[in-house]
Amino acid sequence: MTPETRAAGSLEEYAAKRDFKQTAEPPAVDFKKNMVIAAAMPTQSCVSKVTVRGVRRSGGELVVDLLEAPPASNCICFVSERPIHVVRLPRSADPVRFEAELGVTPCGR
Repeated sequence: MTPETRAAGSLEEYAAKRDFKQTAEPPAVDFKKNMVIAAAMPTQSCVSKVTVRGVRRSGGELVVDLLEAPPASNCICFVSERPIHVVRLPRSADPVRFEAELGVTPCGR
């Protein structure tokens, strides 16, 4: 499973790329000084997460380290969710590359 990954450098681009349900106003972002990185997984059957663990500069690009953790195979859920993680960082003109590691989110038992 591959997460959706996005980088935005303007308010318009940020708004256009946010196709997830917003439950609260997002924090203000000064796009003259900052940019946002977003990672999202497709809708999952239940307890899932996607985490931006870090961003590093390497070889003229920003490399985003992701952990993608869908539900464990023994999970039985009645509610679906779409995991998303958005982070703000200093603005950069460098291209952005995403590297994802696959994990598992336990069901709690």
